Amino acid sequence: MMKNHMIKDALTLFVITLIAGLALGAVNYITKEPIAQAKEKARNEAYVKVLPEAVSFTDSFDDKVKDSAALLHASGDLENVTIDACVTGLDAAGNVAGYIVSATCSESYGGDIGIAVGFKADLSISSIEVLTINDTPGLGMKAKEEGFRGQYSGALSYPYTITTSGKSAAGEIDAISSATITSKAFNKAVNASALFIRNALSTEGGNADE
Repeated sequence: MMKNHMIKDALTLFVITLIAGLALGAVNYITKEPIAQAKEKARNEAYVKVLPEAVSFTDSFDDKVKDSAALLHASGDLENVTIDACVTGLDAAGNVAGYIVSATCSESYGGDIGIAVGFKADLSISSIEVLTINDTPGLGMKAKEEGFRGQYSGALSYPYTITTSGKSAAGEIDAISSATITSKAFNKAVNASALFIRNALSTEGGNADE
């Protein structure tokens, strides 16, 4: 009798687990496409902001994006950054207006921080937008504000360095007060983006001069 009761309980638990698993799978299937579309929409909106001179964008350097881990690993400081995408921005005449590199660093205080970096044709930074962040409001979340990310606009002195004592040289970026970890993670994503596009252009015979 006891054995039958245990078998019945085990079967009940199995059915409940199976139903729960199927329900989660169904939810994931239903929401996967809308989430992907929302991310793509946010990314495209960011592209327009970081490279306003461009009127259209085309995927570029796809193979190099796939192989970028080795490049970042070899740098010795960017192994926790991934290059997510790279597009070339074209102006109304079809000329290259610049490039946009999307990168994610896993070292932010709240986990991943993802950014889109716009580079003009001379590889100076046009602008940067935050794509993903999960940091403390009023602290790390200030990475989204122009006061911090705007420091990179027009910058050409790669690599960039975070400072907590006040910037005094080209390429230095003032850290967000009380959010040095997030500041450094953001900066690593920027440096990885700059390294990637310079390497991609130099190996493709493009203009990688500073």
